[in-house]
Amino acid sequence: MKLRKNATVEEQYRSICKYIYGYSLGGEAVLAILSAAMLVSLVGQLVGGSFGDMFKGDDGIWHTVYYTYYVLLFTLAVNFLRVTFKRLTSSDSPFRTEIAKGMRVLSRILVWGGVGSMLLSPTLNHINPNVGAHGFDLFGFGIGIAGLMFDAFSLIFEYGCSLQQQADETL
Repeated sequence: MKLRKNATVEEQYRSICKYIYGYSLGGEAVLAILSAAMLVSLVGQLVGGSFGDMFKGDDGIWHTVYYTYYVLLFTLAVNFLRVTFKRLTSSDSPFRTEIAKGMRVLSRILVWGGVGSMLLSPTLNHINPNVGAHGFDLFGFGIGIAGLMFDAFSLIFEYGCSLQQQADETL
């Protein structure tokens, strides 16, 4: 990404938003393909063998469940990130309610995804010691913290929306 030396702040802002939107679009395409492959693998493993034998000491199905969860979580998060940056590039001000709501949805996905990860990982590790985290899931905790940070940003944007509305009403 190359910006002109004398680019205005608005041009820089739009350029960065377009840049992130482009990469999130590519990332979403890759994650969507990976999600489809993981779901096909999961269904194939569920249909392919007997139900009782599949869950006895077979690492494959548990690894597939574990990784499918993360791939679907990140696909959903990148989708909302892409939609938010698409709205940012097309709006005249970043302080719009739909942008703040998009950030809030993204934060909720990450927070609940982190909580789900912190529950899923030790549970799968208890079922099969080769899968998931033994004890505390630091990765899920990190996802949850990222979600809380996005939630703080969404609150800042909601406050900016109310200030923008007040400024528009006074003019």
